[in-house]
Amino acid sequence: MSAPTECRADGRCQYAIDHGAEGLGCCPRGKCSMPALWCIYIPGPCEVHAAPSKAAAEHMAARHNEAMTRYFERYPERAPEPLAWTRAEVREWPHDEEAHADALAEFDAAAWGWKGDA
Repeated sequence: MSAPTECRADGRCQYAIDHGAEGLGCCPRGKCSMPALWCIYIPGPCEVHAAPSKAAAEHMAARHNEAMTRYFERYPERAPEPLAWTRAEVREWPHDEEAHADALAEFDAAAWGWKGDA
């Protein structure tokens, strides 16, 4: 059995807030009412890039990883060790909701080839 997780960046539990149990401190299993915020993580500067949904983040990571694979196939001498340093991973957004909204203002669906719903 896993421990409950925090659903808000500030450590408060939205389920508990909504149900008058603020002291709970985290969401009971299966009760989280906060939608997850998504991003891709690429090691290095500017390492997190906000995504409007998990599906968008999965698409973004796949596009990035495909592009890096093609690049290093063409220029193998430029490939870092380990190659994992260039791979994008889908993760939950590590910052608060406001920072995610600000980052999404820069999200360019066309640049990522994203045509799905958020």
